[in-house]
Amino acid sequence: MNHFPLALIITSSIGISSAKAMASDDVIEPILQRISTSENSKDNDFYMSKYEVTVAQFSQFVKDTGYQVPKNCMAFTDKRWPDPDNPGSWDLPEYIANPYRPVVCTGIRGALDYANWLAEKTGKSYKLPTISQWRYAAMAGKTGRMAFADDLKQQEVCKYENTEDIANIAGFKKHHQVRYKRSANCNDGAVYHTVVGMYRPNQFGLYDMMGNVREFTRSCHEYSDSKQQVCQQYIVAGEAWHWQPRGVNVLDWIDKDFQGSLEGIRLVLETDDPGRVSEATMRFARQLKEAQLAQRQHHLQLQKIPATPIAIKVQLGENKSLKVSWLEVKGEAIKYAVYRAMSDSANGHATGFTLLCDNLKSPQYIDSSVPDGAYVRYQVFSYNEQGEGLGSQIVSYGMAKIFKEDERIETEHFFDGQYYWLGKRDSATVAGFSANPDHFPTGIKPHKPAWVQLGFSVKQSKTAMLSFRAQAEQDTRFELWQGNHLVGRYDIPKSDKFATYTASAVLVAGNVPLEIRLDESSWFELDWLEFK
Repeated sequence: MNHFPLALIITSSIGISSAKAMASDDVIEPILQRISTSENSKDNDFYMSKYEVTVAQFSQFVKDTGYQVPKNCMAFTDKRWPDPDNPGSWDLPEYIANPYRPVVCTGIRGALDYANWLAEKTGKSYKLPTISQWRYAAMAGKTGRMAFADDLKQQEVCKYENTEDIANIAGFKKHHQVRYKRSANCNDGAVYHTVVGMYRPNQFGLYDMMGNVREFTRSCHEYSDSKQQVCQQYIVAGEAWHWQPRGVNVLDWIDKDFQGSLEGIRLVLETDDPGRVSEATMRFARQLKEAQLAQRQHHLQLQKIPATPIAIKVQLGENKSLKVSWLEVKGEAIKYAVYRAMSDSANGHATGFTLLCDNLKSPQYIDSSVPDGAYVRYQVFSYNEQGEGLGSQIVSYGMAKIFKEDERIETEHFFDGQYYWLGKRDSATVAGFSANPDHFPTGIKPHKPAWVQLGFSVKQSKTAMLSFRAQAEQDTRFELWQGNHLVGRYDIPKSDKFATYTASAVLVAGNVPLEIRLDESSWFELDWLEFK
């Protein structure tokens, strides 16, 4: 990555002196875009910053005032994972190395104080936007989820925004050994927040409205019970590099004392006349273009992360081995990694996906380590020097165990499912069911129920007593289905440890798979269930 020394911006280029207060003409103001409101809007016309406030701009405020930003930020970098016991600050070396990235870790207080300082310095009434102003500007006269497209398949967003995408997933795997299973189906070339204005603007000429960093507003979500004038939670708008966009109108908020590295600042100016543009602002605009050009080269490198392997298949080979193959992924120095999940009912052993083989250069792998009668699933990843792409479709081989109505059903021996995980709890292997598979932040999440299916055989229809061992994050409920027949709905109270619960169940005769389905907004884990 190309780095731009902060001193170059705040001394040589702008001419700030530590011995003398900054003159108003030395202040880098927002580069403004006029937002003309419609007749139906409750807002008057206003100006909004084309870009999120950068490190260079916020640094002027800190240097001019000696402002102390609390150093308790939940900071994300290539070397840091958010940790309250090891907090960061807005001026971490990783954050200020490139002063054209948006400033983060200021908290809402720092954002409000910066806006007040800028207003005092320039004589212009700069403010954080209201949520109404922000949404109107973000939608740019359109309807739907986002101004550029609804993009329900998450394939176009990378042209317009820095979002949770293939580059982000690859970066987390490379830097933190953490891999999320899903992301936008595109590559924007950035892992964390990047230089402002790198993507297409919306139809109002505003950049990064639904990506890069979330943005503070001055609209209050919740006031103090004792003092109605004290805001406890402020509304934040947009999305960040760490999440996929949910849409402009999704409501989200943040505590007044919280500091994170996913939130940034954008300002508005409520006036008919924005006044003259300072020399420092014009110089900043020219330097920003140079920074964007340099950053684009870095983005192009990350966009070389290889494509997802396709046409994966598994077939019986020689000596009972299994041959896993796929189409070759095009690109330079491509390698492959094969992961395997296995259910061996003969010894009751089951595993989630674990690395089977790495550093493969040809698009096939011979697996000679599968026990007789085991049910196995495979997934393949391609990678290169830049990182690892998204995983292939999952393929399976063998017959999953078919449980009878009178035996204990260990849920880890399922044969199909979505939005699940396997884990070890109290020496037992359990299946977990996710209420947020796409890793969305707080607020409204798309409803995507998690489920698994197990082989199941019932000789005759009957009412039985169901027992199951589970734990839940919050009070929740799951369903049991045999095809289109609802066996029952079952509540799990909130608990931090596993417990056994009982309830009645209505079974129907047949060899129809048993589906365990989470249909609530909180996750739970299930060890086993049995019918008596």
